[in-house]
Amino acid sequence: MALLEKTTSRQLIELNIKDLQHLSSLEAEKINLVGKEELQLLSLEWSSKWDMIDNVALEKLQPHQNLRRLCIKKYPIDAGFPRWIQSLPNLVSMEL
Repeated sequence: MALLEKTTSRQLIELNIKDLQHLSSLEAEKINLVGKEELQLLSLEWSSKWDMIDNVALEKLQPHQNLRRLCIKKYPIDAGFPRWIQSLPNLVSMEL
């Protein structure tokens, strides 16, 4: 995750993050996806083996409004989705 913190907006068009069940809210905030303006595709994936979901961490993974495609894999629907999903005006594709 430390590499993502240092990656600038212009270097990042597509991002796939796996094993999110281990991500803390502090780590998610440091990634600063909302500042990655050029990001077009974001894929977030959890392991099929999870005990708890950190909803705060997921909220902090909010991407920039320019995001066009969002993919959320193996996320337990009963955990609820982040509020930012509703505020992505350029989103043309979402896969759950």
